[in-house]
Amino acid sequence: MDLRAALAKAWSELQASDPVAIEDRCGVVYDRGPGGIMVPFFLTQYTVHTGTKTFSPEPGLQEQVLILHYLLHASGTPLTGRWISFRELPGGSLYMDAFRRRALLPLMGTFGNSAPGLLEAAAAYGREVGEWGHASVILRPFPRVPVGVVVWEGDEELPANASILFDSSAPDYLPTEDYAVLAGLIATGLARAAGSSR
Repeated sequence: MDLRAALAKAWSELQASDPVAIEDRCGVVYDRGPGGIMVPFFLTQYTVHTGTKTFSPEPGLQEQVLILHYLLHASGTPLTGRWISFRELPGGSLYMDAFRRRALLPLMGTFGNSAPGLLEAAAAYGREVGEWGHASVILRPFPRVPVGVVVWEGDEELPANASILFDSSAPDYLPTEDYAVLAGLIATGLARAAGSSR
């Protein structure tokens, strides 16, 4: 993905969108005064200023694209509570190699021998403890996008494994390619958090 081209396209589409409708669909807050849209992304609140095409505070390019895509693509569909794998997302099999490389391998490398470390690392992201695998957490990067992160420790018979799960409503909130990017950011952030706690 050409991030700058994707960002320019997203800003153009957002400027043509109704911020009140975005507020309703995304579960975010539109400040009718300065005209900013306040979007929580993990534990940071970002204000998106459509007039000046700026963020405050300013996240990285990948994060900017994800935030704008969420504002543009979120439909307001209720969460189903039914979890699906990345492969079950529309076209997920096409991005599976990148998804495994960006997200699953780093998770296995970091937590494959110490699954409980996932719980500690994910505390920095505000998490709920899940009920899958040897350790799992549920993160909420956006108000209506829960993400389940699961790890299984390896042993003499089976290698370590990891999975990232999404609510089945996920296609109504972001394109599949964005979920691969989001999963990679989550895996990288968790690995960084685990390293800093050692």
